[in-house]
Amino acid sequence: MAKIFDHLEPYVLDAEALPAGEMQLKGTFAQQLEMVLKPGESISMEPGAFVMCTRGLKPDVDIGGATQGLTRLCCAGESLFRLNYTNNTGENQQIALAPPGPGTIIPIDLSKYSGMVIRGEAFLAAMGKDWKLKIRPVKNVGTMCFGGQGIFLNEFYGSGMGFISGVGYISTLDLAVGEKMTIDTEVLLAFEKTVDFDVEYVGSMLACCCGGLGVTNTVVTGPGKVWLQSLPLEKLAKTLQRYQISQGGNSNSNTAQSGADIAGAFAGGAPITAEMI
Repeated sequence: MAKIFDHLEPYVLDAEALPAGEMQLKGTFAQQLEMVLKPGESISMEPGAFVMCTRGLKPDVDIGGATQGLTRLCCAGESLFRLNYTNNTGENQQIALAPPGPGTIIPIDLSKYSGMVIRGEAFLAAMGKDWKLKIRPVKNVGTMCFGGQGIFLNEFYGSGMGFISGVGYISTLDLAVGEKMTIDTEVLLAFEKTVDFDVEYVGSMLACCCGGLGVTNTVVTGPGKVWLQSLPLEKLAKTLQRYQISQGGNSNSNTAQSGADIAGAFAGGAPITAEMI
C-alpha cells in the first residue's frame, strides 16, 4: 500500500543512538531510560526525572549559571534547577530516569542536531556538561500569541547525547526545501534549526469555534526534520476535563476531577498528590 504522507515516518529508535550495553529504553506508553555511567561521565536531568541509581552516584543540584537558570525558568518553560549525577568512582555506575508523566523518550545526537528547537516541556536530560538551552524570539506577534511556544523558541545545543520526551504516537517529517506542512500547534514537539516556524489563521469562525482547531494552526517549512506527538499532555488534560461534572452531580464527579487534576499535573510537571487519587 502506498504511503499517504510521503515524508511522514513513525519514529524509530536509531540502534546507534544508544550504545549497546550502555543505554536501554524500557516500556512503551511510559518509558524509562536506563544507562551506564563510566568513570568521569555525567548526566543532567530535569528535577523529578530521577528513578534510581547504584550507590556510587550522588546527586548534585545547580542552575548551570544564573543566566542559564533564569533563562530556562522564565523563557524556556523549564525548571530553574537541574539535577546532576557524575560518576566520580573508578567503576561503572548505573542510573535510570523517566519523564514526569506518560511519555516516549527520544534520544537526540546533538553533534548532528545541535541548535534544534524543542517544545518548552520536552527537555528531559543531557549527557556531559557542555549542553545548554538558549532562546531566540519568535519572528512576529502572531507566532508569539498563537504558536504555542510563547515569546521565545527554545534551542537545544550540545555535542553529546540529549533526551526529549513526547506523548502518544511519535512521528517525524523530513521536509524538502520549501515544502510546507500544516500541523496542530500542540502536536509540534521539536524541529531542526533549518525549519521555518509560523502560524496561519484557520480561516473560518465555524472551524475555529466548532471544529476544535482553535484560532490558528502551525505551518512548518523545510528543509529539515520535524518531530510530532499525537497526544500532547494539554490535549489529554482537556479531554479528561470534558468529563468533569459540576459540583452536586453524581459520584463520577470526583473521578472526573481526579483525572483532570492528574492530567494537569502531568502537563505541568508537578507531582501527583494523594488528594488527586
